[in-house]
Amino acid sequence: MIKKTYTKLTNGLPLLIIEIPHAKSCAVTYWSKAGTRFNPEGKEGLAHFLEHLLLKKTKKYDSNEKLARVLESVGASTNGWTGREGLTLYVNCATKDFERSISVLSEMVRNPLIDKDSILSERKVIEKEIARKQSRPDDLIWELWFKLFFNNSPLEHPNLGTKESINKLIRSDFINYWKNDFRTKDSLLAIAGGIKFKDVLSKANKYFSKDKLKEKKVPTFNYKKGKSLIIKKMDLPQSSLLISFRTFGGPISKETYPLIMLRIIIGSGWSSRITQRLRIKESLIYGWGTNIARYYDTGSYTIRMGTEKNKIPKLTSILGEELRKIIKEGITEDELKLYKGYITGSMLAGMQTPWDYLNYYAADELYDPGTIESVEERVKNINKITRSQVNDVARKYLREDNWYMALVGDNKPGDIDFHL
Repeated sequence: MIKKTYTKLTNGLPLLIIEIPHAKSCAVTYWSKAGTRFNPEGKEGLAHFLEHLLLKKTKKYDSNEKLARVLESVGASTNGWTGREGLTLYVNCATKDFERSISVLSEMVRNPLIDKDSILSERKVIEKEIARKQSRPDDLIWELWFKLFFNNSPLEHPNLGTKESINKLIRSDFINYWKNDFRTKDSLLAIAGGIKFKDVLSKANKYFSKDKLKEKKVPTFNYKKGKSLIIKKMDLPQSSLLISFRTFGGPISKETYPLIMLRIIIGSGWSSRITQRLRIKESLIYGWGTNIARYYDTGSYTIRMGTEKNKIPKLTSILGEELRKIIKEGITEDELKLYKGYITGSMLAGMQTPWDYLNYYAADELYDPGTIESVEERVKNINKITRSQVNDVARKYLREDNWYMALVGDNKPGDIDFHL
């Protein structure tokens, strides 16, 4: 039986333990509220750059090769990522190598070796990351959308920063960010796999409880109201389009599951409305999807599509037509029944590995600690969703004054024929 326990170390660092008795592997992770939201003005890309440095070497393993060897000798691996809200480091390992992995993660988190050589070499790597992203329209569309959706805040800037901003960063910037934003009580040590609670708690205290941690305040922002369009003109045969609606941020709420249901009905799976109309019937799109995101102070429901540049007027017109149908007529009982099965079935099928469980629990535990429901509880709550609840969130958020559209391609504003 899977068992989840939320507790704290002796120094106040939150600890999430997910015991999966049948698992032969283990995921050891450190999550921190230290993402793009916390980048100081003029230092865009600082959080992501720090991630590179934390993974490079430590005081104990003073070269990248030494750090790699200590893990790779037992088949373990490490990596990380930086998002708008957080910065995460992880080690994947066999269960038998849990202590080695948590000790190495502790070194990266607590004792990184941030020196001139590392900064110079990783700056060159990040410059290549930036160049690659600038050449890929499917990446550029998201950067354009963030600029539109999160205007006048650090969140509007690319996670990677720009070539100019990362070249301004100096060693003291990284040290200060590591001390003041990354190593705080607003973090989470999360471990899942074939481990035992008592052993994990003991080892976690051994390797992570020696530092005195402070709390920090998460900055919040006011964002521009909707019905906004931004276009990056590029000479391309295909255009990429994102349209989103501002929703709610913060912890899971009573609107969370109806909004998930609305997202699936509109654009996930081959039987969804957008797929059937725009992909199957009209053959207009290739590459599409929908997603929901909750941030600390706002949220989004987003539809992503790609089409030929001369098809944008038709695409945006039909999309508006399909969304208006939902606003006016609502969803059907048949759709509700179908997609309850879709959501719950895919959720249960996706809970197989330690990483699956951490992806489900950890981020929410970081922002709403100790309150996150189990997979089984979530299945029950999804099955309780009513048609009226889904229709209510559709009418609340799918509004003419609440859409944000980003477009990358050889188009102009006059090509957009979208209204609700």
